[in-house]
Amino acid sequence: MATQRMTKVKTNKILRILQEKRNKIMKRINSLEEKAKTLKDKDYGNHLADSDSEELGRMNGTRLLRLQKQLRDFEEAIERVRTGEYGICVICEEPISKDRLQIKPEARLCVKCKKATESHLRKRTPYTTQVRA
Repeated sequence: MATQRMTKVKTNKILRILQEKRNKIMKRINSLEEKAKTLKDKDYGNHLADSDSEELGRMNGTRLLRLQKQLRDFEEAIERVRTGEYGICVICEEPISKDRLQIKPEARLCVKCKKATESHLRKRTPYTTQVRA
């Protein structure tokens, strides 16, 4: 396995950046959860606003799921810093480029493996039903 040792100062700096980003995501999650609770608690009766609030609730739910995934990604990155595995691709075990980590500090994959993974996912075809004549 390839190793990439970081100095204590650099490790602390990366850890601080990851924790700050994680904390921002947590605040956004808390805000969305509070908004969802407020919408749920309001009683609109049978009103056109019901469909609007339902749509807003679905949009917030989608945002919430995306933010929760981002939160997990940052928590995993923080753990990788602590175990000394940060900056190492989880697939090929080669170092992740500094440029990639600056853009996406929570990255788990090097550019090569990320592209290969995305290419594989694009090739998968969605389930379709065949209509018989």
